[in-house]
Amino acid sequence: MKVQFLIVFFLKAIRCQATESVLDMFPEFKREIGRIDVLQPRIDGLQTRIDGLERENKALKARVKAGSGNTYTRWGKTSCPSTAALVYEGYAAGNAKTEKGGGANFLCLPKDPEWRSYSDSKASWIGRIFGVEYQIKDNSVYSTSFHDKEMPCSVCLITEKSTSLMVPGKVTCPTGWTKEYTGYLMSQAIGGNRQPSEYICVDENLDAVDGNKADNDQGNVYLVEGVCGSLKCPPYVGGRELTCVVCSK
Repeated sequence: MKVQFLIVFFLKAIRCQATESVLDMFPEFKREIGRIDVLQPRIDGLQTRIDGLERENKALKARVKAGSGNTYTRWGKTSCPSTAALVYEGYAAGNAKTEKGGGANFLCLPKDPEWRSYSDSKASWIGRIFGVEYQIKDNSVYSTSFHDKEMPCSVCLITEKSTSLMVPGKVTCPTGWTKEYTGYLMSQAIGGNRQPSEYICVDENLDAVDGNKADNDQGNVYLVEGVCGSLKCPPYVGGRELTCVVCSK
């Protein structure tokens, strides 16, 4: 392709600088110049189409970039990292440890709920949700001053990125991903009649719900340790608290 353009350039230069009598001495060049004159409108038309397609592609990329984004929940914090924008902050909530049935996942409930039709009487057959407290009296990870305090949360928006991922057992993100925050895995404890919960990544620098050390002992989260056996050890270590990281891309 580069050679062809050089030939075209050379032939045009000859046409501009040479006289008709000189061109008559090189009939093969004269024929090529004639062909260029015929093809030039088509070449110009193709270049116009290419320029138009490039503009459309640039505009499409801009629209995709402007409309992309993803959200994640930052557990244990009332704010978002510098890589994200705060959508809302709220209260971590989930099932009580001894409730039969109900949800197993944790939710970030907004601080300003809105209502439709309701009844304030307590029904027998209905789902229930409770605040979540830190249970970290015996640990070597977090300050025990947060024990029995209620856990806050924040929902964060990452713009120009399409996905987020919580990676358990890591404090760094895969290559090409951006770290949002790091922390420790937490869940409901095992034993007794406690109900299962999901595993969440709680920020390494805890916040607590302002002015409240409830100790209602309803919804709880505990640090998570690995147990050797079916879990491969090494690389995992029995009894060691598991880390986590939230990444975006």
